[in-house]
Amino acid sequence: MATRGTGKTYEEILAEENATGKKTYDEAAVKTKETAAQKIANQNAVIDSAAQSTTARYQKTIDEAPKRFAGQLDDNYIDELVARKNLENTMADMGLTDSGLNRSQQTAISVMRGNADAKTRQQQQDFVSAAQQAIDQVLAEAEREKASYANEINTGTEDYLAQLLATVRQNAQANATSRFNAQEESLDAAYKAQLEAEAEAEKRTQEWAKALLSQGYMVDNYGNVVALPLKITELQNSMIQTLVKEGMSYEDAYKKVVGMTLQTEPPAVNDASTTDVAAQSGAKTTNTPATNIGVKGVISGGYKTIGSWAEQNIAKGLKNGTISKESAAQSLYAQILDTYGVEPYKKLPLQESLKQTPEDIQMGENALTALWNTAYDLGIEEEMAELCEVSLGDVPTKYTGGRKKVTSSGTVSSKGTKPPVSSEKDDDGGLLGWLKGLFSDYNAR
Repeated sequence: MATRGTGKTYEEILAEENATGKKTYDEAAVKTKETAAQKIANQNAVIDSAAQSTTARYQKTIDEAPKRFAGQLDDNYIDELVARKNLENTMADMGLTDSGLNRSQQTAISVMRGNADAKTRQQQQDFVSAAQQAIDQVLAEAEREKASYANEINTGTEDYLAQLLATVRQNAQANATSRFNAQEESLDAAYKAQLEAEAEAEKRTQEWAKALLSQGYMVDNYGNVVALPLKITELQNSMIQTLVKEGMSYEDAYKKVVGMTLQTEPPAVNDASTTDVAAQSGAKTTNTPATNIGVKGVISGGYKTIGSWAEQNIAKGLKNGTISKESAAQSLYAQILDTYGVEPYKKLPLQESLKQTPEDIQMGENALTALWNTAYDLGIEEEMAELCEVSLGDVPTKYTGGRKKVTSSGTVSSKGTKPPVSSEKDDDGGLLGWLKGLFSDYNAR
């Protein structure tokens, strides 16, 4: 059965693209911010250098201020000496050297000198303050310039990154849409190819089945042979059986008696219309459908398939005592059920427990053949009879390969896989039943 793949959802793909875009954005953001920071640092260095050159000149005048105003203080000192000398001469001429007037005049000269020095120092202080104020203005202007430039660079960086983020998101959505559409187209194409392949296989199977039916074979829905060609007479069957007893393979005996090769492989599609299907050789044992139907699709015989499974999973355990006969019977019955999809015994007559289509009836026949042949091979036929709630004496020999257990005496007769020599007829058992079982065995190979 063709199934369309699911792939990833659009949301999952978009999340992957967003993650890729975020990684790209984060890397670009780091580099952009580093570049902006370097620009700001370079501009700050230029501004600081210019400010330092200017403030250095003002600082020099501040440093030289004491020396610059020292001459004025010296002048004040000289003026004081001159004034005192003049006063001394005047007071001596007047005979007032030791008078109160002289002393008051001396005090006045001292006050004049102090006032002159105070004025000079104030001038010096004002000069230094003006220079310092000029320095502060230069530094403040430098800071304003740096802040303005940094704001300009940072604003530009933020605008660029916002635009980049929007572009990354748009690209992520576009890429996600493109990827999702491509994925869906691929899934649709693959699904379409599956449907076409199945349709072609179905057509080939139907043509093959039609061709087989025209040759007298009974086939299932997959074109597998499930019964002997209806054209073979019982006399032909007996002749084939005789040749097989003499050591000839069933295929060679069939070809010798019927005059054509036993064929179970479909021809190429271009050759499906041939009417001589049975004359084609080089066959496989079964024609399987295009889809995988599992072991339940093995309906033509299957005894050897079950036998191989039993040899691997039961026989060794029975031999070394790790598996009881009752457990072996249960395991074999479960495997028959799983392989054929049919439970042979449901405490109902066989034909009531199966659907009445030819395929389902043949499925049950093959299941019973594989069940009892394998049970006899393993030596667990009594345990199987107990499990199935049937009497061994009532089991038709067509299911046992000619082997039969007589319940009245408890003895076993006709052991082996050869057909019975008696002319006993038991519900399509005996010679014809053995031959049909053998044909199913051949198909299972």
